Amino acid sequence: MKQIFIIIAALIFLYSCKKETDLMNSVYIEDADIPGMPAYTEWGYNTFGAFYGRDLFTYTDKEVPLYISVDNNIINFIFQGQYRGNYMSVNISYPEYTIKSHSDLLLYNGRKINLLDDNGIIVINKQSSDTSKIVSDTVKLISGSIEFNRVQNVFIDDKEELVILSGYFNFQFFDNNIPVSVHDGRFDIGVNESVFFLIP
Repeated sequence: MKQIFIIIAALIFLYSCKKETDLMNSVYIEDADIPGMPAYTEWGYNTFGAFYGRDLFTYTDKEVPLYISVDNNIINFIFQGQYRGNYMSVNISYPEYTIKSHSDLLLYNGRKINLLDDNGIIVINKQSSDTSKIVSDTVKLISGSIEFNRVQNVFIDDKEELVILSGYFNFQFFDNNIPVSVHDGRFDIGVNESVFFLIP
């Protein structure tokens, strides 16, 4: 009888671990009006997407869609995905003095950051289709914002497992003196300790 109880307890533990891991997987729900673009959701589906000019910059299943780091009072939202079939990341950063853990992100609920007013910086890393080399560029911003429409906790067995960030981002910048727009950006991403880094 004792052995059966131990086996059942082990199976429950393994199932709960799988459930927690599954929370970090991506679930694709297509935007009904924009083929290829994930819909805006608030369910922690771990997706993002935006137009980069006329092409899509979206998450992929190959990369973690978002890393967040706080380093020397600068917060970095690093969106990783693909553009024209190649790796691309966009790092949106600005000064931040209150966020010290992923749970603190709840303070962002309903908050909109104007990247020009808040000394924002955007760095775009693109993989060259010819050489596979990653080219990094700190862009000259014309305008931009990131809006946290809803930030919410996810609990499993009364324990906080995730903070879900859902919202929008848009920005304009110069690329070789040509203005470029990244627009209709949306994100719905679960954040826990595995993707949040406080740099000492």
